[in-house]
Amino acid sequence: MQAEHDIMVHGIPNVPDANAILRQELDVHKNKLGPIKWLRMGPNRGFHKTNYAFLRYEDASVHEEAVTLLNRVGIPRTSIWFEINPRPTTTDHHRQEESVTPRVSGLIDELREEKRKLEQKTKELEQQRREADAAKQQASNARSELTENRRLMSDLHDRVNQLEVSKHQLQAQLNNSRDLVRDLLAEQEPRTWTPQSRRPLNLSGPSTTTNEFVSVQLLARPTTNKNHRFNGGP
Repeated sequence: MQAEHDIMVHGIPNVPDANAILRQELDVHKNKLGPIKWLRMGPNRGFHKTNYAFLRYEDASVHEEAVTLLNRVGIPRTSIWFEINPRPTTTDHHRQEESVTPRVSGLIDELREEKRKLEQKTKELEQQRREADAAKQQASNARSELTENRRLMSDLHDRVNQLEVSKHQLQAQLNNSRDLVRDLLAEQEPRTWTPQSRRPLNLSGPSTTTNEFVSVQLLARPTTNKNHRFNGGP
């Protein structure tokens, strides 16, 4: 394979996701320079403020133009600058990039899938928690309603008992009132004497009983000690 010269990128801020940020800035010129074939960052050196990278476009013939353009417009808020790598990219360099990039990409995809599953599981657990809280609240409301219904039933039972007692009391008062009215009416009723029919005086008997009727004229005659001739007199 013919050796090719990549573009070296110097002064990249040593921050997380530096590769992705730099790629976004470079893609601004995609219409003019074409798509990027790969962008490989140098090893992460935490004790340095900056890092470097190797850049290759799909069309390597634009590298000279890319270096001129990118150094002229620059990368905002950085001191990044570009140059053609004086050392050509070897076959081993290509193999390393081609072997590492798919593996890293696969790991990233797996991590994204795991993240998606975790987020989905979190949402499901949150939904279950909300449903459990709602069910718990419904159970609490049902218990409160049951307690209130029991209290109302107890109050109603007591009220019925009170009404039964009042009913018996009123019935007794009504009976007493009836007896009182009956007695009052009996006292106010006028007493009349109804004469009985006359009965003939029984002269043959020795005397009359108290329940036999004697005319007023007979009762008015004076008594005599002389025996009547019908009774063996002279």
